Amino acid sequence: MARKQGKATIYLQYLAVRVVFLLLSSFPLKVSMGIGKGFALLMMKTLKRLRKTAFRNLEIAFPEMSEAERSRLVRGTFESIGRHLGFVSHLPRMTAAEVHKNIEIVNPERIIDAYATGRGLVIFTAHFGSWELVHHLAGMHGYQLDIIVRPIDNPMIEGFVNRFRTKFGNQTIYKAKAARTAIKLLLKKHAVGILTDLNSQPPDGIFVPFFGVEAATSSAAARLALSTDSLLLPVFMVWDEDKGKYVAYFESWIESERSGNDEAEVRRLTEQITSLTEAYVRRFPEQWLWIHKRWNTRPEGEPGLY
Repeated sequence: MARKQGKATIYLQYLAVRVVFLLLSSFPLKVSMGIGKGFALLMMKTLKRLRKTAFRNLEIAFPEMSEAERSRLVRGTFESIGRHLGFVSHLPRMTAAEVHKNIEIVNPERIIDAYATGRGLVIFTAHFGSWELVHHLAGMHGYQLDIIVRPIDNPMIEGFVNRFRTKFGNQTIYKAKAARTAIKLLLKKHAVGILTDLNSQPPDGIFVPFFGVEAATSSAAARLALSTDSLLLPVFMVWDEDKGKYVAYFESWIESERSGNDEAEVRRLTEQITSLTEAYVRRFPEQWLWIHKRWNTRPEGEPGLY
């Protein structure tokens, strides 16, 4: 549970975020992204705990990797976060056309065809590149997408972030009431967006392999799809340096199957979601969120990994 903060602390934190956004957004977009990278690298040197977590995660995922290569990937993940911050700082003032200009969509027919089925959609993604841009993709094609989020502890910052998250028509669903709200929307054949790659606690979290190590993984996407006969649509947003823009990769949708054993099906779907996420982490390792303790929750009786 988050520690309750005083009004002065809440306001000062909010003011700091607004100042950072104001300063970053005062430059041209690509310059802002470069400054964001520099700022993140400074934070990498300052935030030793996050840096340590990133190195430990890389030891778990890539035990054969050299220390020099791990250092390169840790630097890359901080640069990716900083680039993302630089882009997001411009979002409050960007039009849909301006956002669209900076994103290339691979296999756009997959999102179009998925909506055309007339079924509910659970659009899932992971913390790659600029994940905050993923939920704008549906709006760019004229579709509604409601996203499940954990509210930021500071309510003033949450309100600020929520304004640009929803500026193109999508709405936020807070986790406290996510299941009931999402089910209602999916039964009405709407689309719901969800992140599926962070450490999760039981009962939502189930253990599935991630880089060959059991990882407590949210089963929410699988359960929502199974209970509403919705499609699971994967999309991952990564930065392409050569193209100078973000690239959104849509994969083929995944269908659930009524086998008579819902828990087995939830596990199968969650394993498939996690396997696909791992494939993208292996493909773009410098752009995933290595600073998160992905293997923090352990099966009963196992020692901690951090």
